[in-house]
Amino acid sequence: MNADGTGVETVREGNKHMMPVWSPDKEKILVVAPIFRERLGSLYGFLSVYGGQTNCGRQFFYGRQRWVTNQEIITVRTDEEGGIPFHPKILIWDIAKCSVSREIYEEETHNGFSDPDYSNTGNVVFTRNVDGIDWVTIFHPKNEKATTIEKGFGATWSPDGMNVVFTGAEGLYISDGEGRSIRKAVDLTGEYPVENGKIAWDEWPPMAVWSPDGRYLLYHRKNGYTYDLVKFEIAAGLETVIYTGGMYPDWR
Repeated sequence: MNADGTGVETVREGNKHMMPVWSPDKEKILVVAPIFRERLGSLYGFLSVYGGQTNCGRQFFYGRQRWVTNQEIITVRTDEEGGIPFHPKILIWDIAKCSVSREIYEEETHNGFSDPDYSNTGNVVFTRNVDGIDWVTIFHPKNEKATTIEKGFGATWSPDGMNVVFTGAEGLYISDGEGRSIRKAVDLTGEYPVENGKIAWDEWPPMAVWSPDGRYLLYHRKNGYTYDLVKFEIAAGLETVIYTGGMYPDWR
């Protein structure tokens, strides 16, 4: 659809794919076919690409995936396929070759990782789960420094690589790239259940993405038994509902 909610076009019907993400060249859409396990405590599933060819067999990917190039994504894998995510690794995965291009970050712990995003400056933001609590974490590969900034998940970099937006306890928050300055951009107090200091996964919480010019956020918001797609003008603090009946949008 267009940015104002018009021109809606159905790409696929009758599937359970979710969290679509446009490739940098706007020719492909990356989606996840989700599977849930209570012992895992997070979203994981299989990878599909609309407009591209993927035939990688049973490959498990944790959380939302993001593109790095038109052929590579940043993702989370573990040593145990489909099991508890011990020894997790954040890596760059080549969707054409079905192989690892390079590893970015790992820990010799039982902490789970999900939702990694790669900035145009080469830094990484991801969700780290420690003792059942999700923390937004920023990793700088140049100095190999990982900084935990706040409870939350689903962080994505702004187009200029200077800020991140993430889902926290009471809404959507914007932080600078070092985690020194954090402010609430969108108030969601009371709309979703809160668990361990952040919005719980029970009712499909929003995860915002940036517009290409960095002026807007795009996300879904509960509306009774359905969800609205909302465009948020950051400078003005203004929300505009552009479509009813959708979840987890991405900006083309």
